[in-house]
Amino acid sequence: MKILLVDPPCQRFMGFYRFYFPLGLSYLAATLQRSGHEVIIYDAEHDTSCISPSMKETSSRHQHYLNALTNDTHPVWEEFSKILADFKPNIVGISALTVKLASAIKLASITKSYNQKIIVVLGGEHVTVRPKDALHKNVDYIISGEGELALLKLVRELENKESPRKVISGHLISELDILPIPALKCLQNEKSYRPIDMGLMVTARGCPHSCSFCSLSSIWGKKVRFHSITRTITEIKMRMERYGTKYFSFRNGTFTQNRNRTIDFCHRLIEERLDIKWECLTRVDTVDSELLDLMQKAGCSTIRIGVESGSNDSLKYMNKGINKE
Repeated sequence: MKILLVDPPCQRFMGFYRFYFPLGLSYLAATLQRSGHEVIIYDAEHDTSCISPSMKETSSRHQHYLNALTNDTHPVWEEFSKILADFKPNIVGISALTVKLASAIKLASITKSYNQKIIVVLGGEHVTVRPKDALHKNVDYIISGEGELALLKLVRELENKESPRKVISGHLISELDILPIPALKCLQNEKSYRPIDMGLMVTARGCPHSCSFCSLSSIWGKKVRFHSITRTITEIKMRMERYGTKYFSFRNGTFTQNRNRTIDFCHRLIEERLDIKWECLTRVDTVDSELLDLMQKAGCSTIRIGVESGSNDSLKYMNKGINKE
C-alpha cells in the first residue's frame, strides 16, 4: 500500500522554525517499509523560511494558527493537497499532539474532500490519552498507544478486507530493538533539513514516575524499555555519515534513569571516539558529580532539567518527588 504519514502544522503558521523532525513517524515509516509498503512522511511544520523567535514572540502569534484553521486557501493546506494528488496514497496517517488536534482534523477533512476512499488514521499523544476527541466523521481509525505494530496490523487487516475496530490499542513493545532504525529517507524534502535537525533520538521508552502534569507514563508505560547501546551507536553513526550530524538530542523522559546503563553508554562513546556533542533530559535525583563528570567527558554539553516551582507545596502537589533542596 501507499501510505502518507503527516505531522500537522501549528508553529509554522506562527513563523517558528521547528527544530528536528517527526521522530515517531520515522519509526512508523521504517516498520511499514520493512513490510513492503511505500511510505512518505510529510512534515508540515518544516519550512526553511521560518526563524527561531522567542517563545513569547511565538505565542503572541497564536492567532495566525487559529486563522489558518478557517482559511481553506492557505498555502500550507494547498501544499498538502498537492502531495495527495501527486502521491495518491491509500492511507493517510496523522499524528496528533493536543495543540495540533485541530489541524490534524483539518488534514483529515482535506483528505476526504480529495478522495473519500482514502483511509484516515489518527494516532499520537493526544488520542492515546483522549481517543474520543478524535471520533470525527473524517477519521476512520484511531490508534491509541505505541503505533508501530498496531498500524502495521491495521494495514494488513485493510489489505485482507477485514473490518478493524474504530479505536485500536497499541501494545507496548518490550524489546525496542525489534523496531528498524527510523526511516529518515522517507522525509519529504529530506535534504532540506540541517545536520542538527537530524540529531533527534530516543534510547528508551517508558517512565516510572507519576508527575501530575505529565502524560509520559500514560503513553509509554511505567516500565522503562531500552534500545541496546550497540543499536544506539549504530544509529548515531548512520546520522553522522548520512547527514553530517555532530550534535544529538536524546529525548528520553529521564535519560539517566538507569545509572549503570548511562555509564556504559558514556564509556562506549569514549571508546568509539565519535567526537560528538549531545544533550539529554533528566531529573536532579538521577545524577551525581561522578556521573556528570563522565557524561561531560563523553560529549554531553547540555542537560535539560525541569525546575517547576520554588514552592515546596507546589512541588508536592505536582507529585514529582522533588523538593527545593
